[in-house]
Amino acid sequence: MRTAQSRLLVLCAVILLMLAQNVSADGNHVNITFICYDGSALATAAQSNPYNSSINVTYISGYSDFNNVTFENQDVIFTYMLWSQFEDIGDDLESAHKNGTALIDISSAIDTTYINTSSYDLIFTGTKPYNSTEEKFFYNMGSRGILKKNTENFLTYLAKTYGDKPELTKNWVYENPVEFPEAAIYHPDARSATNESQPDWFENTTDYLEWYSNSANSNESRHIYDKSKPTIGIWFHASDYTGDNLEVIDELVYDLEGKGCNVIAGFDTFNDIHKFYFDENGEPLVQCVISLKSFRLNYDDPDKGVQELKDLDVPVLTGLVVTNPANSTDIADGNRGIPSEEVVYKTLLPSIDGIFEYIVVGIDNYDSETGESNYEPLPSQIDWMANRSVNWANLKLENNEDKKVAVIYYNYPSGKDNIVANYLNSTQSMFELLNAMNKSGYEVSGIPENSSKLMEMLQAQGINVGSWAPGILNGMVENRTEWGLQLIPMDTYKEWFESEIPENLRSNVTAEWGEPWSEDLPQNKSVMIYENETGKYIVIPTVRFGNVWLMPQPARGTGQNNDTLYHSNVVPPTHQYIAFYLWLHHEFQPDALINMGTHGTHEWLPGSTYGMNRTSDWSPLLLQDTPNIYPYIVANVGEGITAEYRGNALIIDHLTPTLERGGLYGDLQNLSTNVEGYYDPGISSQTKAGYQKAIINEIIAFNLSVDLGIDNVTTLQNYNETEFGNFVKNSLHEYLEDIGNENIPYGMHILSHVPTTNKTDPESDELTGMVRAMLGGNFEENVTAAFYPESAYPLGIPLNDTKVTKLVWEVVTNNTSISKAQTAVYGKTNSTVTLDLEQGLDYKDRLRNCDVEIDRILSALSGGFIPPASGLDPIMNPDAVPTGCNYYSINSKLYPSEATWEVGKSLAIQLLEDYYKEHGEYPKKVSFSRFGVEFIADHGTLEAEVLYLLGVKPVWDENGYVTGVEAIPEEELLPNYDTSKPGRPRIDVVYSTAGMRDAFPDKIKMIDSAVKLASSLPGVNYPNYVNQSSLTLYDSLVAAGYDNETATKLSTMRCFAVMDGTYDIGVSDAISASGTWENEEAIANVYLNKMGYAYGEDFWGIQCRELLEGNLKSVEASVHSSSSNLYDSLDNDDLFQYFGGMNLAT
Repeated sequence: MRTAQSRLLVLCAVILLMLAQNVSADGNHVNITFICYDGSALATAAQSNPYNSSINVTYISGYSDFNNVTFENQDVIFTYMLWSQFEDIGDDLESAHKNGTALIDISSAIDTTYINTSSYDLIFTGTKPYNSTEEKFFYNMGSRGILKKNTENFLTYLAKTYGDKPELTKNWVYENPVEFPEAAIYHPDARSATNESQPDWFENTTDYLEWYSNSANSNESRHIYDKSKPTIGIWFHASDYTGDNLEVIDELVYDLEGKGCNVIAGFDTFNDIHKFYFDENGEPLVQCVISLKSFRLNYDDPDKGVQELKDLDVPVLTGLVVTNPANSTDIADGNRGIPSEEVVYKTLLPSIDGIFEYIVVGIDNYDSETGESNYEPLPSQIDWMANRSVNWANLKLENNEDKKVAVIYYNYPSGKDNIVANYLNSTQSMFELLNAMNKSGYEVSGIPENSSKLMEMLQAQGINVGSWAPGILNGMVENRTEWGLQLIPMDTYKEWFESEIPENLRSNVTAEWGEPWSEDLPQNKSVMIYENETGKYIVIPTVRFGNVWLMPQPARGTGQNNDTLYHSNVVPPTHQYIAFYLWLHHEFQPDALINMGTHGTHEWLPGSTYGMNRTSDWSPLLLQDTPNIYPYIVANVGEGITAEYRGNALIIDHLTPTLERGGLYGDLQNLSTNVEGYYDPGISSQTKAGYQKAIINEIIAFNLSVDLGIDNVTTLQNYNETEFGNFVKNSLHEYLEDIGNENIPYGMHILSHVPTTNKTDPESDELTGMVRAMLGGNFEENVTAAFYPESAYPLGIPLNDTKVTKLVWEVVTNNTSISKAQTAVYGKTNSTVTLDLEQGLDYKDRLRNCDVEIDRILSALSGGFIPPASGLDPIMNPDAVPTGCNYYSINSKLYPSEATWEVGKSLAIQLLEDYYKEHGEYPKKVSFSRFGVEFIADHGTLEAEVLYLLGVKPVWDENGYVTGVEAIPEEELLPNYDTSKPGRPRIDVVYSTAGMRDAFPDKIKMIDSAVKLASSLPGVNYPNYVNQSSLTLYDSLVAAGYDNETATKLSTMRCFAVMDGTYDIGVSDAISASGTWENEEAIANVYLNKMGYAYGEDFWGIQCRELLEGNLKSVEASVHSSSSNLYDSLDNDDLFQYFGGMNLAT
C-alpha cells in the first residue's frame, strides 16, 4: 500500500470496502466503520475474513471532507488520530453512540480540544507498550501473512466483543494478535510457500545470516551468503511490508543477488543501524546501502542517525518510489522523473543526513477510487541502482593498488591557458592528490617533481583543441607520448555510438554534428577529429600516471559552431564528448571518476530535470555505473546540488580562497587620511576648512560623484562646517568603509590547504584575516563600543586601524590568552569582545580542520561515508566549515519566511524611494535576475521584494510553509508621496531565473500566482501597472496570432528561463565569438532566443520570445541579488550572461 508519507499528500475520498455506509440494521450482520488513514489491510481482510458474509466493513479516510458522511445503523465505529475532524462529525458520532453504536478511539485524545470523550466507550492512548488487545490488533494489521491474519482476527474480535449480536457471533473464534516487530530483516525467499502465517522476517541479523548461509532444504536457485562477496544493505519503511508493496524491494534483492552480491534488507532497520548492519564484533556487514526511506534517517533523533552513518562508513544511495509524474496535476512535472511535491521529503531531507544519488526505482500507481496503490518496479532503473551500489561497494573491497581512477578537469575555453576550476588551483591540487594517492598505495607512476612540470605535461597532451586550430591538434597527435593522448578509431566509436545511444538521441547528434564516419565535416563540426592515411580518429587527451589518468572534460561544442551558438536551444554533446565517456567505460574502465573542481558540463547536458532516466537521458547514458566523486567549492551550493541530482555526484566541498577585508589603497587611502584628519578634535576651523577643500578636490579627481549620489560636487564648497561634517560622516565615510570592509579572495585555493599564518606581521596573516571576516559586523560593533568611544572616534574604528587585526592575531596565531591580548592591545578587557574572541577560536579550529579535503576524497575512493554539512561561503555561514563534506540545499517551501518577508519588503521600499528620489515618480516595471544559489543564501528575500512591489504577500500555515499569496490593500502600500492619496501603484515585474526552475519551481509558481492576483485588482488611488502591462501584452500577443485564451494566460506571465531540460544561455560564448557579430543587437537576440521560455501555473516552459521581449520593453529598473563574499561582478560569466544579457535586451 501507499506509504504513510505519500498518503499525507493525497486527500482521499470516502472508500466503501464492501457495502454502502447506511447498511440496514439486522441480526445477521455486524456493521463496522473505520475512520483512519490506511484502508488497505481492511480491504483485504474484509474479503478474506472467514465471517465476511456477516461483517460489513466501511473505511473512511481521515482526510475526507465528511460532507456526506453519516453513521446510521453502525454497530462499531473505530476512530484513529482525529482532531479537528470532530468539528465536522462530532455530533454525528455522539448521535450514533446514543443509538447504541460502540465508539472506540486510539490517539485522538492526545489533543482534547475537539474530542468529546464522554461519547466514547473506550479511548486508548496509542503509546508503547501497547497494553490493550485493541491497540495490539490495530498496530499489527497488514495485507500479507501474519499481519493479514491479525486484521481478519481484529474484525472478528470487534464484531464479537462490541457488535452486541451474541446470537450471530457466539460461535465465532479468533486468535490473539501476533505482534509485528518494530524492525526486522526481510528476504523474499524466506516466505513459506505452504504456511503464510509463518513469519518471513528475522528480528536479528544473526538468525538471518544463519538462514542466508544455509543451503540445506533451500530452493536450488536461492542465493547463498558468501562473506567474500560484496554485501549491499537495503532499508525501507515498515509500511511497505504491511501494505504488501514489496515488488520493488524483491526486484532489487534479486538483481543484486544475480550480480553475486549478498543483501541485508530490512524494514525500519534504519532506526538501529548498529543492531542490523554490524556483526557481533562491531564491524560493518555491508559495503554500501540503498535507502528507500523518506524524510530524515532517524526522525526522532537526526543527530543519532548521522552518527550511525558515520560509524557504518559506507556510501548510502537513495532509491525512490515516486508517484507517476505523468499523472501529476502539477504543470512543472512534465520533464521530471520525481514529482515536485515529493522532492523535499524524498531527496532534500535524506541529503541532510549525507545520503546521495537520487535514482527512481519504482512507480507508485495510486488509485484514488479505491485508496490503494501498487508499486511498479522499473527494471532498467533497478539494474542501474544495483550496478552503482555494487561499484561503490567494490571501492570498499578492492585494494588501492588495483583501482583505476580517472581525474577529469575543466578546460574551457579550449586551449593551453584554461586548465582551471572556480577559485581552485586545479593543477596544484591534482599534483598533491597524485602524491597522496601514491602514499595510499595506488599504482601512480611517473609523478613529476612539481606542479609546473605537471602543467607542461597537461599542456602537451591533456588539452582540448578548438576546431579553429587543426594544426595544434595535429601536432599533439604527431608528438603523442606513451603517457599521453588516446586515439579511438572512428569505426570503433560508431559501433559504441549505435549500440549504446538511443536512436532519437543519435538523430539529434548527427543532425547537429554530422556523421564523421561517412562524411567530411566542415571545420566547425570537426571537434577533436584527426585524420591521416590510416583513417579517422577521435582524439581523447590524457596524461597517464599508472592507474590514475588526468583528462580534460570534452568541450560542449557551443563555442565551436556559430550555427549552434545562435540558433540551437537543445545542443546535444559532440561526437568527441560522447566518445570520451564511452571510451572510459569500454577501454580504461575506471573504478571511479573524480571531477576536479567547479564545475564541469556533464550534469548540465539536456534531459530530465529531477529523477534521471538511465536509458533516455544524456547524463546517465554517459556516466553509466561509475562512482562520480566531485570536489566542489563550498560557496556554490546552487550549482553543486545540480551535480548531485543530475550527475549522480558525491559532493566533497572545498574551501574558498582566504577571504579578507580588502582595505583601502592609493588614492582612496589618501582620501581616508584626509577624512580622519578632518575629524581631529585639535585642529582649528581654518585647518578644517583646508581639509574640506582637499576632500572636495579628491572627490572630483577620483570621479566619485556618481558613487556618492551627488549631482553637483561644487555645491559641497558652500556647505557650512555642520553640513559638511554630516556629509562626511553619513555619506563619504560610509562609502569608504564599505569599500575597505569588502572581503576579497586572495589567490586560488589548493585542496587541503588552510589559511596560512604569519608570526611577525598580523596584516599578512591569512588565518587572522579569515577569522576576523567570519566574526562579522557584530564583532566590529562590539569592538567599537568597547575600545573606540565616539568622543574620541566620531567615525568609529579608523579605516587605517591596525589594532583590531592585531587583537585577533594575538589570540588566533600567537595563542595569547584572550584577556592578555585585549590588555596588550587596548589596555583593558571587555566581556562581550571576550565572547566574540572565544567564537573566533572555534572558527580557527574549523578552518584548520579543512585540511581533510584530500583525505575525504581518498575516503570516498575507499567507499567511505562523507559527512553532511550546510554550504555557502564561510563568512556568510561559518557552519560551512570545516569543508570536506557533502553539502545540502534548503526547503524552499519555507521561504520567504516571515523574517525574510520583512527584509524583502524593506528592500522594495528602499528601491522605490531611490527611484523616486532620482526620477520623481514610481517605476512602472522592475526586472529581476535571480540565481538559485542566491535563493539558498537569502532564503527568499528577493522573492519577498518582488511580491511587495506587486502589492502581494505570502500566506503561511501553522508550520511556516508558504501556502499561497494574498493581496495587500493598495492604500497600505509604501512608500507614499501624496498624503491625500494613501498607498502607491502596484509595480509590474519581470523575473529572469537560472537555477530556480529545477530546484525551486514552487517559487516560480508563487510569483506567477502573485502576478495574476495583482493584475486582477482594480486601481483605487493609483494606476495598477501590472494590469496595464498585462493588457498591453495581451493586445500584442493577439496581434501576433495567439488565440484569446492563450493570449490571456500569457499576458500575466513574468517568469522566464531557458528551455526546460536545457541549461546553456549562450551569451558568454557569443561575446567570446566577437568576430561573428557586428553590434550588440546580436547578443541581445541570443539572450531573447535562449531565455524566451515562460514558466508559470498555466504553462511550464512555453516558447514565447515575443512575450519576454514585450515584458522587457517597459522595464525601468533592474535588480540582481548577490550576497556572496566570494563572487563579484567579474569573477565569472554568469552575471554578465544573465543580468547583462537581460539589460542589453531591455
